[in-house]
Amino acid sequence: MTNVHPFPKRRAVSKPAKRHTTKPDHGTPFYLPSTNGEKVDVLTTVIAGCNVFLAADLVSAQEEPTGNFYRALEGYETLLLAADTIIQFGMTEGAIDLRNKAGRLADWCEQTRKLLIKTHQAIPDSETIMMADDTVPDFQAEYLTGVAYLAAITLALNMLDFYQYFIVTGKDTRKAMFQDFRGAIQEAGDGIRSHVRHAGIAAHEIDLMHKKVRALLEDR
Repeated sequence: MTNVHPFPKRRAVSKPAKRHTTKPDHGTPFYLPSTNGEKVDVLTTVIAGCNVFLAADLVSAQEEPTGNFYRALEGYETLLLAADTIIQFGMTEGAIDLRNKAGRLADWCEQTRKLLIKTHQAIPDSETIMMADDTVPDFQAEYLTGVAYLAAITLALNMLDFYQYFIVTGKDTRKAMFQDFRGAIQEAGDGIRSHVRHAGIAAHEIDLMHKKVRALLEDR
């Protein structure tokens, strides 16, 4: 099981995110027992965790410049509940293909955790961003926020690939909801990936420009 919460419980005042609204679907949800023995609707838990990423807004409009980054961490921790639940099911179900899928998903959870720890360590704090004389910290925060979004979205897509087992077998009959949501999160990920690439290029170019300016001033 993952059950890892490596991030500080720091909550920024969040603006309302765009929510994923599913089409009317009267199919039967499938509940799995969590590691605490509680019933979990994995599909709606993944949707709840991903709603922050569907907003696809990497530039925070909040008072705290890093607000969206911390919202990404909160979304990730919601995803962990669903991930732990289906990993536990896969490991104990007995079918070897499910155990293998659960093992791969556990690896993805660990890789995501490590990446988010690194982004958390690297992101400038809000005070640095607001007091900086240049825009490099802004672009760095935007870039690292996007990286955090993509890491969590990739984890969610891997979780949905695993959960497809329950849709195919008819245990969870909300096929339309499942397909609609997976398409939405895939589209959000594609848009954020492009945004991250441009923010990273901009941050790198601005940093190079400042280094050249400093070198010229030192030569005078």
